[in-house]
Amino acid sequence: IVQALRAQGDVVAMTGDGINDAPALREADIGVAMGQRGTPVAREAADFVLLDDNFATIVAAVRDGRRIFENLRRAFAYLIAFHAPLLLGALVVPLVGAPLLLLPVTLIWLELVVHPVASLVFDNDPAPPDLMRRPPRPPGAGLLLRGDLARPLLQGISLSVGVLGLYLGALARGTDVNESRAIAVATLILGQLVLVLAARSPDRPLWETTTRGNRALWPVLAVTSLSLLVVLYVSPIAKALELAPLGPLGWLVAALVATLTTLWLEPMKGRDRRGGASSSRPN
Repeated sequence: IVQALRAQGDVVAMTGDGINDAPALREADIGVAMGQRGTPVAREAADFVLLDDNFATIVAAVRDGRRIFENLRRAFAYLIAFHAPLLLGALVVPLVGAPLLLLPVTLIWLELVVHPVASLVFDNDPAPPDLMRRPPRPPGAGLLLRGDLARPLLQGISLSVGVLGLYLGALARGTDVNESRAIAVATLILGQLVLVLAARSPDRPLWETTTRGNRALWPVLAVTSLSLLVVLYVSPIAKALELAPLGPLGWLVAALVATLTTLWLEPMKGRDRRGGASSSRPN
C-alpha cells in the first residue's frame, strides 16, 4: 500500500509498533514508531519515535515543524533584504570614487546586530493562527518561493537607494565625510528595524499584525537602537567607526527615508491577501 501511494505521487506517513511494520515504516516518506510498546526493529526502521505513544503528539510535531519552517522563511527574507544595502554599498561607493561608507569595523558591528535579530526575534515568533489549515507545501518546494524572494530583494534594493542617495548626496554638497556616513548608517539601522517588522508579516501589512507573543522582539529592537546611539554619541566608539553625532534634522531625514524605502510594499500585501493569493499558497 505504501509503495502504491508513493508511486502515484503521494507523501506517505506510516505508524507502527511491531516487527511486521518495519518494512512499511522504512518504505514510507515518514515512519513513526511507538516508543513505549514498539519493538526495537520498528524503532530502528522509523524516522521518528513517539516517546509517549500518543498520536496527538504527531499533530503537535507537525505544528511545531511548520512554525519553525515559517519562521525560517521570515528570517531568510529579512537577511536578504538587510544584506542588499551592505553588498550594494560595498560595490557602488568604491566605483564612484567616494570614501568607504561601511568600514570593516562597521560591518562587524552590523553583523553583531543582524544575527541576534535573525536568531532571537524570528525564533520566538508564535505560529500563525491559520498554520494548521494551510495545505502542505509541495515536496520539491524550496525555502522561499519566487514571490517570497522578490519582495525582500525589492525592499533591500529600495533601502540601498535611499542609503546611498543620502550618503553620496551629502558628500556632493560638501558635508563632512563622518557626518555623511553617520546619516547613512542611521538610515540603514532604522530601515533594518522596519524590515524586521515587515518580515514578520509576509502575508499582511505590518500595521495589521500584533507583536504579542514574541518576548524577544522589543528587547532586541531596543538593544539595536541603543547600539546605534552608542556608536554615534560615545566619542571613542564614534571615532573608531569614523561617525559623527546627528542633529534633529539628520534624524528626521534618516527616519523618513528609512520608512519610505521599506514600507512602500506593505499595502500590496493587503491587496494580495484580500484577493486570496496568499491564503492559497502552500506553506
